[in-house]
Amino acid sequence: MKLKTSKKGTDILSSILLILLGAFIFFYAIRYHEVMLTNDLTDAFLPQVCGGAIAVLALVRLIKCLLNKDEKYCASHEVERGEITDLLRGLGSIALLGAYVFTYRNLGFLVSTALYLFIQLTLLTQKGKRHWLLTVIISIVLPALLYLLFVKVLNYTLPTGILG
Repeated sequence: MKLKTSKKGTDILSSILLILLGAFIFFYAIRYHEVMLTNDLTDAFLPQVCGGAIAVLALVRLIKCLLNKDEKYCASHEVERGEITDLLRGLGSIALLGAYVFTYRNLGFLVSTALYLFIQLTLLTQKGKRHWLLTVIISIVLPALLYLLFVKVLNYTLPTGILG
Protein backbone atom coordinates (compact mmCIF):
# COMPACT_ATOMS: atom_id res chain seq x y z
CA MET A 1 0.00 0.00 0.00
CA LYS A 2 1.39 3.37 -1.06
CA LEU A 3 0.95 6.33 1.25
CA LYS A 4 -0.44 9.47 -0.37
CA THR A 5 -0.53 12.94 1.10
CA SER A 6 -0.45 16.58 0.10
CA LYS A 7 1.89 19.34 1.16
CA LYS A 8 -1.12 21.11 2.63
CA GLY A 9 -2.16 18.07 4.70
CA THR A 10 1.36 17.59 6.00
CA ASP A 11 1.69 21.28 6.91
CA ILE A 12 -1.68 21.29 8.69
CA LEU A 13 -0.78 18.19 10.72
CA SER A 14 2.64 19.52 11.68
CA SER A 15 1.13 22.89 12.64
CA ILE A 16 -1.40 21.22 14.93
CA LEU A 17 1.35 19.12 16.54
CA LEU A 18 3.49 22.22 17.08
CA ILE A 19 0.55 24.12 18.62
CA LEU A 20 0.06 21.24 21.05
CA LEU A 21 3.79 21.08 21.80
CA GLY A 22 4.01 24.84 22.38
CA ALA A 23 0.96 24.80 24.66
CA PHE A 24 2.39 21.84 26.59
CA ILE A 25 5.73 23.59 27.11
CA PHE A 26 4.01 26.82 28.14
CA PHE A 27 1.70 25.22 30.70
CA TYR A 28 4.27 22.71 31.94
CA ALA A 29 6.67 25.57 32.66
CA ILE A 30 4.12 27.12 35.01
CA ARG A 31 4.83 24.23 37.40
CA TYR A 32 8.32 25.64 37.88
CA HIS A 33 7.15 29.09 38.84
CA GLU A 34 8.82 30.08 42.05
CA VAL A 35 7.59 33.08 43.97
CA MET A 36 10.35 35.65 44.08
CA LEU A 37 10.39 38.76 46.23
CA THR A 38 12.28 40.79 43.65
CA ASN A 39 11.56 41.51 40.01
CA ASP A 40 13.99 38.81 38.87
CA LEU A 41 12.90 36.32 36.26
CA THR A 42 11.91 32.84 37.39
CA ASP A 43 12.80 29.44 35.92
CA ALA A 44 9.46 29.43 34.13
CA PHE A 45 10.00 32.63 32.12
CA LEU A 46 12.11 31.40 29.19
CA PRO A 47 10.25 28.11 28.66
CA GLN A 48 6.96 30.03 28.71
CA VAL A 49 8.25 32.51 26.12
CA CYS A 50 9.54 29.68 23.90
CA GLY A 51 6.39 27.57 24.29
CA GLY A 52 4.16 30.56 23.62
CA ALA A 53 6.19 31.56 20.58
CA ILE A 54 6.06 28.00 19.18
CA ALA A 55 2.27 27.87 19.63
CA VAL A 56 1.63 31.33 18.15
CA LEU A 57 3.90 30.79 15.14
CA ALA A 58 2.37 27.37 14.50
CA LEU A 59 -1.10 28.90 14.70
CA VAL A 60 -0.10 31.53 12.13
CA ARG A 61 1.27 28.75 9.91
CA LEU A 62 -1.94 26.73 10.33
CA ILE A 63 -4.10 29.70 9.30
CA LYS A 64 -1.82 30.35 6.31
CA CYS A 65 -2.10 26.67 5.29
CA LEU A 66 -5.89 26.66 5.58
CA LEU A 67 -6.21 29.81 3.45
CA ASN A 68 -3.85 28.57 0.70
CA LYS A 69 -5.85 27.35 -2.32
CA ASP A 70 -2.95 26.74 -4.72
CA GLU A 71 -3.52 23.52 -6.75
CA LYS A 72 0.07 22.31 -6.49
CA TYR A 73 0.03 22.88 -2.75
CA CYS A 74 -3.23 20.95 -2.32
CA ALA A 75 -2.49 18.12 -4.81
CA SER A 76 -1.76 14.73 -3.31
CA HIS A 77 1.40 12.80 -4.14
CA GLU A 78 3.02 9.54 -3.11
CA VAL A 79 5.25 9.84 -0.09
CA GLU A 80 8.88 9.07 -0.83
CA ARG A 81 11.10 7.05 1.49
CA GLY A 82 13.16 10.15 2.35
CA GLU A 83 10.03 12.02 3.41
CA ILE A 84 9.08 9.21 5.80
CA THR A 85 12.61 9.22 7.24
CA ASP A 86 12.41 13.01 7.71
CA LEU A 87 9.02 12.66 9.39
CA LEU A 88 10.35 10.02 11.78
CA ARG A 89 13.37 12.19 12.58
CA GLY A 90 11.07 15.12 13.29
CA LEU A 91 8.80 13.06 15.53
CA GLY A 92 11.86 11.60 17.24
CA SER A 93 13.15 15.13 17.89
CA ILE A 94 9.84 16.15 19.46
CA ALA A 95 9.81 13.03 21.66
CA LEU A 96 13.45 13.64 22.62
CA LEU A 97 12.69 17.24 23.56
CA GLY A 98 9.83 16.00 25.75
CA ALA A 99 12.17 13.51 27.43
CA TYR A 100 14.68 16.32 28.00
CA VAL A 101 12.02 18.45 29.71
CA PHE A 102 11.11 15.57 32.04
CA THR A 103 14.70 14.63 32.91
CA TYR A 104 16.14 18.15 33.24
CA ARG A 105 15.47 18.58 36.97
CA ASN A 106 16.30 15.01 38.06
CA LEU A 107 19.46 14.46 36.02
CA GLY A 108 20.56 18.10 36.11
CA PHE A 109 21.55 20.50 33.37
CA LEU A 110 24.91 18.99 32.48
CA VAL A 111 23.86 15.33 32.24
CA SER A 112 20.47 15.87 30.59
CA THR A 113 21.82 18.39 28.08
CA ALA A 114 24.80 16.20 27.17
CA LEU A 115 22.51 13.19 26.63
CA TYR A 116 20.02 15.29 24.68
CA LEU A 117 22.69 16.72 22.39
CA PHE A 118 24.31 13.34 21.76
CA ILE A 119 21.03 11.64 20.85
CA GLN A 120 19.75 14.65 18.86
CA LEU A 121 22.94 14.97 16.82
CA THR A 122 22.92 11.22 16.18
CA LEU A 123 19.27 11.30 15.16
CA LEU A 124 19.64 14.18 12.72
CA THR A 125 22.92 13.11 11.11
CA GLN A 126 22.70 10.69 8.19
CA LYS A 127 24.13 7.25 8.94
CA GLY A 128 27.09 7.48 6.58
CA LYS A 129 28.09 10.97 7.71
CA ARG A 130 28.23 10.50 11.48
CA HIS A 131 31.43 11.52 13.25
CA TRP A 132 31.18 9.89 16.66
CA LEU A 133 34.17 11.63 18.22
CA LEU A 134 32.95 15.08 17.15
CA THR A 135 29.44 14.27 18.41
CA VAL A 136 30.80 13.22 21.81
CA ILE A 137 33.02 16.31 22.06
CA ILE A 138 30.16 18.68 21.17
CA SER A 139 27.81 16.87 23.56
CA ILE A 140 30.22 17.33 26.48
CA VAL A 141 31.91 20.67 25.76
CA LEU A 142 28.83 22.73 24.79
CA PRO A 143 26.81 21.99 27.96
CA ALA A 144 29.94 22.61 30.07
CA LEU A 145 30.50 26.01 28.42
CA LEU A 146 26.84 26.93 28.79
CA TYR A 147 26.93 25.87 32.44
CA LEU A 148 29.97 28.08 33.07
CA LEU A 149 28.32 30.99 31.27
CA PHE A 150 25.10 30.79 33.27
CA VAL A 151 26.53 29.85 36.67
CA LYS A 152 29.81 31.78 36.76
CA VAL A 153 29.22 34.76 34.46
CA LEU A 154 25.47 35.38 34.76
CA ASN A 155 25.23 34.06 38.33
CA TYR A 156 22.18 31.94 37.45
CA THR A 157 21.54 28.65 39.22
CA LEU A 158 21.01 25.57 37.04
CA PRO A 159 19.83 22.19 38.35
CA THR A 160 22.75 19.98 39.37
CA GLY A 161 20.71 16.77 39.54
CA ILE A 162 22.72 13.60 40.09
CA LEU A 163 26.03 15.50 40.06
CA GLY A 164 25.00 17.75 42.98
